[in-house]
Amino acid sequence: MNITESYLSNKNIFLLTRNIDVVQSYLKEKSANVVAYTSIPSHEEVLLENWDVAFLDYSILKDEIEFLYFFKQNYSTLKVIIAAKPESIKNMDNEVNGYADFFLEKPYDRKSLDSIFKKIIYLPLRNKNILIVEDARISLMKMMEIAQSLGGNVFGYADIDNETEILSRNYEIAILDLILKNGTTVDFIEILKEKVPNVHIIVVSALPHALEKNPNSFSMVDFIYPKPWDEKKLEETLIDIVEQPYSERRKSIRKEGIPYCWISKYNKEMDLNEPFESPFVIDISVDGMSFQSFLDYEKEDVVTIWILNPGMNKTHLMELRGEIRWKKNSSDIPPREQKSYGIMLNKALSRDFLDYQKLITHYTKIARSSV
Repeated sequence: MNITESYLSNKNIFLLTRNIDVVQSYLKEKSANVVAYTSIPSHEEVLLENWDVAFLDYSILKDEIEFLYFFKQNYSTLKVIIAAKPESIKNMDNEVNGYADFFLEKPYDRKSLDSIFKKIIYLPLRNKNILIVEDARISLMKMMEIAQSLGGNVFGYADIDNETEILSRNYEIAILDLILKNGTTVDFIEILKEKVPNVHIIVVSALPHALEKNPNSFSMVDFIYPKPWDEKKLEETLIDIVEQPYSERRKSIRKEGIPYCWISKYNKEMDLNEPFESPFVIDISVDGMSFQSFLDYEKEDVVTIWILNPGMNKTHLMELRGEIRWKKNSSDIPPREQKSYGIMLNKALSRDFLDYQKLITHYTKIARSSV
């Protein structure tokens, strides 16, 4: 059982809702211990159990709000979820707000249930040090909030001026804005990686191409987030990093001379790339490539590919566009294990297709001549 399947295992959940079937079936699938009510029980009955989470429907609770106060007073570590319609949440009494840990908007589904329970119980970053360097205050605070909500020990900085202090700790994950008001973190990536070889590095930048001037730093980056970044995607990436052992992060292409590659799902409607990941490329040709990834892609997804081309005069970041043509899952492994994908490149949409063809042809000839 992997982490996301076990985070609710054996947790005691008090469930107060008229929508019992949906919530209870979800919780039982997660191996939680659930006691469900459609009306508020006696205080004596409630005190028979040691509760971890109370899921309370506001439409039932609002007429006996004292029950919420009683619950919290007797279970100091209890996490409370209040499910209510948006207008009810907006107009809720401040005292009620103070007793609730999370609000869940109605109507809700399995996806929203999964999200809310993970935030309460699932702390994948517990006891892990997370470094965040971002000079935009609002963005820095939001990144810190996301990492802290997942249990991380977060150290946030607006710059890297105090490098000695920053490097005095070991980190599991570093989230770095590439371009700061007083310089960049490009060279710092190498310094950090030398100090903490196993750190996972996420770059968040409006100008990620600035990395192409320093191929060595570029090669050390696990994920690249073009700004504006998406809060949910960052949260998912932090969870993915924890759930895949470092030894399984394989990212070098098996073809001499083509060192680094990044892939991103392309959002056609928004004309934006999602976060770039550095996957393990299985094979590569003039028409496309195959790769392994922990992330989920679907057939016919359009993807953007960056490949670092170590040219004769300068390093050049080639940009290509393609489509996921096939996907293979292994039936004997958990759902979050690596999947294999195949990409067919689109010549018309690939900005650097001709340079890419020359590169692949060149190294294919080298490989053949060395046999």
